[in-house]
Amino acid sequence: MDILERHYGQRPLIYTTVDFFEDTELWRLDGVEFWLRAVADHPGEVYDGTGWRFWQYTSTGVVPGIAGKVDINVFGGSKAAWAGWIAAAGGLAARKAGDPPHIILFPEIPFERERFLARVKETVERKGYCVIVA
Repeated sequence: MDILERHYGQRPLIYTTVDFFEDTELWRLDGVEFWLRAVADHPGEVYDGTGWRFWQYTSTGVVPGIAGKVDINVFGGSKAAWAGWIAAAGGLAARKAGDPPHIILFPEIPFERERFLARVKETVERKGYCVIVA
């Protein structure tokens, strides 16, 4: 985890299912934020009280304007904590040579068209493609 944090400049958030969490003993990791998948019960019940930043509570959600079933998740914190998390994560984009070619957009951060297009162009020129998460 420390190696990934040094490389990307941000500590990884680990997404996991109950089985993988138990099989790999992820509960032994300290200083890690988890994105826990628990569709049958609250994560506090199925992950033995492990703290979480995000909880995926369904993979069969319905969202107007999106065809098919979708994952639906919740953030584990206050509105102020959410704003802080977004502010810290809002700059995620491929900027260094080893970075993944991702640009993450948040509805809470004002969209700046010219800045966005410049970052997409820069990422495509460096990596050959760009993944946009919105």
